[in-house]
Amino acid sequence: MLIVTADGIGSAGIVPGDSRSIIGNVTARLAQKTARHQVVPVHWPAAMVGIGGRTSWAVSAHIGVLDLDRIAAENPNETLVLLGYSGGCRVIHDWLDTRPQEHHRVAAVGLMSDPYRPATRWQDNWKGGLPNPGGSGIAGSRVGPLGGRTFWTSAPGDVISSCPPDSPLRTAADLSDQIPGALLVDLAGHLRRGDWQLANAMQLWRRDPLAYLRGLGPRLDRARRDIEGYLTGAHTLAYTRPHAGGLSLAHRLADTVAWAVR
Repeated sequence: MLIVTADGIGSAGIVPGDSRSIIGNVTARLAQKTARHQVVPVHWPAAMVGIGGRTSWAVSAHIGVLDLDRIAAENPNETLVLLGYSGGCRVIHDWLDTRPQEHHRVAAVGLMSDPYRPATRWQDNWKGGLPNPGGSGIAGSRVGPLGGRTFWTSAPGDVISSCPPDSPLRTAADLSDQIPGALLVDLAGHLRRGDWQLANAMQLWRRDPLAYLRGLGPRLDRARRDIEGYLTGAHTLAYTRPHAGGLSLAHRLADTVAWAVR
């Protein structure tokens, strides 16, 4: 069995077992729970918006998809477990969405702090475990083609995977997809298709400008607090330290994936 990992933005060059790897907390626990496994990292630029390099998130993820193709092709008889953290979850999503011929090989998918986490999916909700962390992925919602074998975990207050539906930060996420390089092209596409994540809020602006403005201050204050949380560990330490008086969210996700594999 291959445990294939796609780590987060800025992780290029970090190898399995490196203490800087957040997803490594999942793989280490999962390794204890499973036998005959090998951990293989996806090699991708792990860059977006100037973090980790000048490659856009879209292009970085595509490079990761191609490397996941290589991993699958070099190990044709292996069952796959796919693990993603933060921006690396996009590599997993894009590969699954475009490689239906490989779905039979995937035993389970674990996504931690997924920017595309659906609002209805969170750690242990399938068996009444942890409470809903609130919100959903800052970049949208993607259940994917293997929803029954995919498991998510999100820390309360992590704006990347538990972003309020009307947060102004969603507009930044829409734009960040193509920064740098194709920002204006991407912006034009959003305008043409009318698929801004804040479209509902803008409809409210057209219907009742005063209602929109009354709610703007609290939304901006929440966005400020979400950014502060991101900078002080809500996106990192919140997954590796004990949670709700028990295992860390990383270890809980590993246990769930191990259960699914068994």
